[in-house]
Amino acid sequence: MNLLKSNYAFGTFLVVMGMAISLQSMGQDNKPKAEPKDEAYVEVIRPLIGLRPFVQQHIDFYTIGDKEGLTDPYAYRSASGANIGGEFMFKFLRFSYQRNIPLQQPAEAVDFSPRYQQFGLGLEGRIFGMNLNYAEYSGFVLQNSRLLNDTIYADINKEKYRSDVRAKSFNASMRWTFSKNVSAKALFEQSERQLKSAGAFTFLVAERFVQFRTDSSLVPYYERGGYSETGDMTEMWINNVQFMFGYGYVAAFAQGKWNMGLFLYTGSGPQIRQWTDDRGQHRHWRLPAVVKGRGGLGYNGKYVYTRLTAEMDYTTIGMNDAKMRWWEMFWEFSIGFRLYDNSQN
Repeated sequence: MNLLKSNYAFGTFLVVMGMAISLQSMGQDNKPKAEPKDEAYVEVIRPLIGLRPFVQQHIDFYTIGDKEGLTDPYAYRSASGANIGGEFMFKFLRFSYQRNIPLQQPAEAVDFSPRYQQFGLGLEGRIFGMNLNYAEYSGFVLQNSRLLNDTIYADINKEKYRSDVRAKSFNASMRWTFSKNVSAKALFEQSERQLKSAGAFTFLVAERFVQFRTDSSLVPYYERGGYSETGDMTEMWINNVQFMFGYGYVAAFAQGKWNMGLFLYTGSGPQIRQWTDDRGQHRHWRLPAVVKGRGGLGYNGKYVYTRLTAEMDYTTIGMNDAKMRWWEMFWEFSIGFRLYDNSQN
């Protein structure tokens, strides 16, 4: 993985420095001290460790269409299906791993075996939260293969099922919530309970990198004549540093044991992209619009907790000859178990 290239090392450095600066405030937020002004809204849970098996499905879309929008874009969907994984929580630290299983996959060709695995690290505080993950995956399906004239292709499945598409991604994000009365932890980490419904403005800084490699262009073979750049593109990496403002709201039910909420963000930031085609390597940068949403419903008992969450990221990848869009989405269901030290039993 070429994460140390100078083109986007500055973006990663910016994120890491911000994480370091914020660790002190995060640590103070997790100290077991009384917060009389906030305890009416948020209750802190302090387990020693937590174990959380989960099922997650990624539904990522990459679309490529002509610049003028005269035809429908080609939409490629990740085909890895459902993942199973586990998370280990110690204090405010979370470590996770997941990989795909052959469930919820699109109809497959015989020689098509999509793959996915991801490693994750999280530090979640009430005011400040941080998440890191690294993923490797392969196998995409042309979702709207009906756009192709199957009478001119000797084997239409080679255009529809793209086992040659391989990707790596690295994501890092930092969140600030501008109120101690609103707990994102109650939804996405569950070491707190939101006792009363409340909302607050938020700010998110994210570093997102993805690299694609293919044996041939994602533009179907007999359609490549209309694309001067992407028609023979076989490799691309994209690095985004994103700055987003947003608003989050968490609703409370049953004395805070049930929480439901939604966090929405929008903004922009520098995007650097590099691609390789028959003429060599090319590089460009731009400021695309970005949108992100996170939502969930969770039950938060003393020893058992469960949640259903979903997340969506959207941005654009501008090329001189094509409009490209990038959606990253997933849903997740999990049941977790907590253990406390003897002083809290």
